[in-house]
Amino acid sequence: MSAVLRRGVLVAVVGMLALTIVSPALAGSAETVRDEFKSAVFDGNDGTVSWASDWLEFPVGDGPTEGQIRIVSDSHCAAGKCLRLGDETLVAGIYREVDLSSATSATLTYSYRRAMTDDGSEGRVRVVAAPDVWSPEILASHNMNGDDPAQVVATVDLSAKTGANLWVGFLGQGQLDGFLYIDNVQIAMSSNVAPVFTESLPNRSDTEGDSVWIAPQVSDPEGDDLSFSATGLPAGISIDRNSGLITGKVSHTAAASSPYTTSITVSDGEGGAATDSFNWSIADLNRSPTLA
Repeated sequence: MSAVLRRGVLVAVVGMLALTIVSPALAGSAETVRDEFKSAVFDGNDGTVSWASDWLEFPVGDGPTEGQIRIVSDSHCAAGKCLRLGDETLVAGIYREVDLSSATSATLTYSYRRAMTDDGSEGRVRVVAAPDVWSPEILASHNMNGDDPAQVVATVDLSAKTGANLWVGFLGQGQLDGFLYIDNVQIAMSSNVAPVFTESLPNRSDTEGDSVWIAPQVSDPEGDDLSFSATGLPAGISIDRNSGLITGKVSHTAAASSPYTTSITVSDGEGGAATDSFNWSIADLNRSPTLA
């Protein structure tokens, strides 16, 4: 059995910051990796958890203060510094690794500003992601054909790439004739916490004809809507898929298949589930014969 399940998450953009707003019940499962480029280093960690690597320049690494990819001071940057790519012909990129192995959803946000030094550029800076730096997939592209008066916030959904480590980065291609300033690179990720049975279901014995009312005790740390299913129920007994209540009247044929191994499963619709099993014996009810 299954049910339609819901989980409320709101992503809002305020100024230059992208905020993931979750209900209090979900707050414990949200984490971020983030780099605000507060200083000229490639190992900045400003999120709730650390990145899986430092920034890696590719194919040549000049360090954070040299070359066409570097961290520079700029008045438009939130913390006074930004990552900058440019300005002439650029076929190079910079990547950083994030651990999404336990995430069920992920969103990349960053701020960018284009500052042209010449007109007519046909170059672009692409946002890429891949399990390794050798085979990047293009997620977004910024054409270097105009100036931005202020930083612009961009958002990219990475949820389809969860379940493993991922390299995320920026790749310059062609004659840029300008600079792309990048700031506040963040990946917000959520991981699901499965529901649990707070009390184990005990073994039980009933007789044919008995009325049954069993309420499994379960809890979900994130307040997800839950659904229930069961296997091995005696004839005449059923489970409510929304509440988990096991009710009914034991059929007068149920003893023939006794004992039962009954399993109750609770699911949260986010990939989390828990199962509890118990043994259920049904005794035969001796009924008086009746005339046909």
